[in-house]
Amino acid sequence: MKKIENDMLLSAISIPGTHQSNRYSKKSNPMFQAWGLHNQLDAGVRFFDLHVSSDQEQKTLNYFLITMQTFLVKQKKETLLLRVTPDEGAVAQVTEFLSQDWPLWRDKEIPTLGQVRGKIVLIQSPTLELGLSVQVTELNADMDTKETQMRENIKKASQKCEQEMMLTYTEANGESGPLKIAKTLNKQVDDYLLNLKGDEKRPHCVGIIAMDFPGPKVIQTIINFNGKLGKGIVADSGSNEDVALPDSDMEVKGGESSAEGETGAADEDHQAEGGESAAGGETGAADEDHQKVEKVQQEEKLALRTRTTRQKVEKVQQEEKLALRTRTTRQKVEKVQQEEKLALRTRTTRQKVEKVQQEEKLALRTRTTRQKVEKVQQEEKLALRKRTTRQKVEKVQQEEKLALRTRTTRQKVEKVQQEEKLALRTRTTRQKVEKVQQEEKLALRKRTTRQKVEKVQQEEKLALRKRTTRQKVEKVQQEEKLALRKRTTRQKVEKVQQEEKLALRTRTTRQKVEKVQQEEKLALRTRTTRQKVEKVQQEEKLALRKRTTRQKVEKVQQEEKLALRTRTTRQKVEKVQQKKNLTLRMKNIMPKVNNIPKKSLLKR
Repeated sequence: MKKIENDMLLSAISIPGTHQSNRYSKKSNPMFQAWGLHNQLDAGVRFFDLHVSSDQEQKTLNYFLITMQTFLVKQKKETLLLRVTPDEGAVAQVTEFLSQDWPLWRDKEIPTLGQVRGKIVLIQSPTLELGLSVQVTELNADMDTKETQMRENIKKASQKCEQEMMLTYTEANGESGPLKIAKTLNKQVDDYLLNLKGDEKRPHCVGIIAMDFPGPKVIQTIINFNGKLGKGIVADSGSNEDVALPDSDMEVKGGESSAEGETGAADEDHQAEGGESAAGGETGAADEDHQKVEKVQQEEKLALRTRTTRQKVEKVQQEEKLALRTRTTRQKVEKVQQEEKLALRTRTTRQKVEKVQQEEKLALRTRTTRQKVEKVQQEEKLALRKRTTRQKVEKVQQEEKLALRTRTTRQKVEKVQQEEKLALRTRTTRQKVEKVQQEEKLALRKRTTRQKVEKVQQEEKLALRKRTTRQKVEKVQQEEKLALRKRTTRQKVEKVQQEEKLALRTRTTRQKVEKVQQEEKLALRTRTTRQKVEKVQQEEKLALRKRTTRQKVEKVQQEEKLALRTRTTRQKVEKVQQKKNLTLRMKNIMPKVNNIPKKSLLKR
């Protein structure tokens, strides 16, 4: 089959086969084949028909499968077809036996030759539905109609073989005996196929032809039918025999093996019809073959166990990989949840800050409205009082001068106290910040993320310096503005006093002075509130930065711990896998070491 293309369907190949392939022993009654299994394979037979009815014939099935498997190991481009017909009582045992680890094709779809090279293709039988379905044609017992019926069956198979599997039995059943009928029938099959091959309208295939006592000539005629334009793909054997006779010296394929000198002498001893061969009647060669078969079965069981252990190990490894993936996904989910919680906290803090700012603005507006109302009331009272005499005005002026001096002194004292408090607070905050920075530096030196933390600290120091410079500049600007306002107010007061002294009727001096004083108070209050708000905001920003730096450091620590855990887990997994691989290799090596002399006995 090595010269046939791989993409050709198996049904489109002409295949020689044997009917009742295991009936080759002289003890079989009746006897349908002259050659044992080895000679049948060497002669080119590729389809085998087995009938299983007893425990002894189930052993024969085992022997056939082992022999076929060893043949396919040597001839990897070949394929063999097997049709097993068990009795009703042996169907379950045969089905279980064929479901074991054999190189079998059990599908019902017709494969290409490339798909089944090196395999045994199962063909369905009336009692066993494993493998390919096949359309079977048989001959009746009437000798006068056998030739015409054979021609019709082969012609029918040639018409359908490209679409479905066709099996044509040319069994030699009748009163004259299988061998006598086969001598005539096999010659008729050979002549008919040669006529078909030489015809201009020759068919492409004839399917499977299963025969009794097939000889080299008819087998190679069927094989050569696969060649194009009537030319064979296998050289003729030079034999003119269409029938293989029992105990004949006919050479098969140029003398490679003969029916008499076949090395598989156990073929005869393994086959017994209806339990005719008992344990006491088996020869020594049959016992040796039985032992070889048992050894091969033990080796196959051992190989099956190794495959199951490999599958279990692969399953455990897959479960470990799945557990590792679930852990990584959990860690990612937890990380995302932590980030969401952090974002939620930042949003809440922002909302609180905005709420505080709005409340402060509202309080500032209420204070300004109150001050305006008080200012209007004071103006009305002042207008009423200004209508009094000049003496009261002079007295009030003197009192106002004295009060103005006291107010200025008080303001200066309050300003000095505020500056001292502010300086004290800045010192305490600086000390706290320096202490926190020292603690953070000490903690960060112990960790491996030193560069990141130092970078963050440098940025914070730079931002702090910028803030301090801004505050100093703003403070200088405020002091300059305050001094400018004081000068302007003094000039205004002196001008008003001069006007009052010159005119003595100016009643608006007091109103102007009070208005200026109220404006100064208002400006002073607004400055203090602004400073407080800026100070609170700076403290909140500083706290927020501290939190972010701590969170970053904690996040880096968590990542380092996670990386360390993953490394340790990987090392453990690799160690476990190495141990498993070592144990598995030892299990695979020990049976081979123990079976070295046994395998040497199996070689021919």
